[in-house]
Amino acid sequence: MDLHEAYRVLGISETDTPSTRKRKYRRLMMLYHPDSSGDKNIHISQKINAAYEYLKSHKKELSAYDVVSNWEAEINENAFCERAVYVDYSFLDKRIPIRQVAEGRYLWDPYLEEFSMLARSVAIKTADLIYEYEYDGDEAPLFHLLMQDFIEPLSCARKLGEADETEDRTAYLFTGAVGITDTGLLSEIRRMDNGFELFAEPRGPRVTICNEDGVILGDISYDEDSLYYVVNPLLTMKDDGITVNLQSGELHARRRDLRYAGKLDIAIRIEIKKTLAGKVSSHYEEIHSLLNS
Repeated sequence: MDLHEAYRVLGISETDTPSTRKRKYRRLMMLYHPDSSGDKNIHISQKINAAYEYLKSHKKELSAYDVVSNWEAEINENAFCERAVYVDYSFLDKRIPIRQVAEGRYLWDPYLEEFSMLARSVAIKTADLIYEYEYDGDEAPLFHLLMQDFIEPLSCARKLGEADETEDRTAYLFTGAVGITDTGLLSEIRRMDNGFELFAEPRGPRVTICNEDGVILGDISYDEDSLYYVVNPLLTMKDDGITVNLQSGELHARRRDLRYAGKLDIAIRIEIKKTLAGKVSSHYEEIHSLLNS
């Protein structure tokens, strides 16, 4: 047996963490152990055991895929759990697989880690927790809570937004959009001048956009998935050091690929006091309660 065959037998990949390898091994043994499936699968269970023993006894061959260094990002000590950090080196050489480079309670740093790699990391951790806690509920709330544990919005906004300096504050500029479903509301917006003020209101994990009369236009959306976790929290954060201004932009009529009557572009300006420090959130109790429900 070689490393490639051991991976194939266990159904694991080069980027799986040691805990993920163990979980997949145990799951296979539950399926094919003679005590649960009869003697007809004894040769399969023996092969699974042999593959797992090979991995354990060939650590040098596995070292290229395990944690190789400490990560330079900040840490959220109050995060519910640790996570793996992955880096995609395919931009250098497509033959190089995605590698795990660290494991810990590391916050996402847009300068160091692609958002898609963060999402991959949290999705794998979500699956691990579902298996560990035998959770049979909706996985989406768990995934979103874990994502928030590993993202500090203020520092990320400072790295992702287009900056506009003032004396004691820096304004960070972003763009979003709202899908308009009400055709009557769409007609009313068409009669208004571009650039009217909008307001953000939290509604569960989403942010709803209203006009000055409190009429709900719809939920805000972004082209970049990271902004749901970076900009949304800042739009509704109550802090004297943060000022949010939302202005309407171009109104797009319905197209075949839109499920709305129209789409309204939004210009987002978030002014942040230069001395304001970011706050790391903790969703430990929410996650613990969810997994044990």
